[in-house]
Amino acid sequence: MKDRPAFQQMLADMKSGKINYIVAYKLDRVTRSVRDLEELIAQLELHNTYLVCDKDDVNTSSANR
Repeated sequence: MKDRPAFQQMLADMKSGKINYIVAYKLDRVTRSVRDLEELIAQLELHNTYLVCDKDDVNTSSANR
């Protein structure tokens, strides 16, 4: 994720409280690495931010039913 400047800016905005939702069409547009996803989810939780991926039924703002 470090070689993606726009992604890094998005994370910086998240950390500064400018955003609280990250919305993506598919999860593979966010990351293709399970390790990176795990790190991202930890950061999301730390900064009270949620990830929503439309086509992959991912939404960290609520529990799956």
